[in-house]
Amino acid sequence: MSAQTLGILTVVAGVHLANVPLLLIGTLLTGAGFGTNFLGSIGTIMPLAKPEERAGLLSAFYIQSYLAFSLPAILAGFLVRSIGYGATTDIYATAIVLISLAGLMAVRNTRAPCVHSDAQRTL
Repeated sequence: MSAQTLGILTVVAGVHLANVPLLLIGTLLTGAGFGTNFLGSIGTIMPLAKPEERAGLLSAFYIQSYLAFSLPAILAGFLVRSIGYGATTDIYATAIVLISLAGLMAVRNTRAPCVHSDAQRTL
């Protein structure tokens, strides 16, 4: 999550500074962070399915993922024409960071509290 957020902020800085190396570094950080998040998501949901259901679950996960990533990118393509590249980058990056943080907070708030036995409390 940290690599993805840092990468997005670096991409935004690269866009506003018109600095291609900074933009590329941000893209690499964002890709590494996203890849790790994506792998973690798959690793979380796949064990929940029965072996005979895993192919269907993975297919549905990929379809949902492609829609979730392609539709905002298409919208951003239309926004570039009307508000410009810099403003579109700011809006897109802000949306990604806010949605990521909301997801992180939702995961942290839905985790069950850790229950310790009396023996563990004395340690």
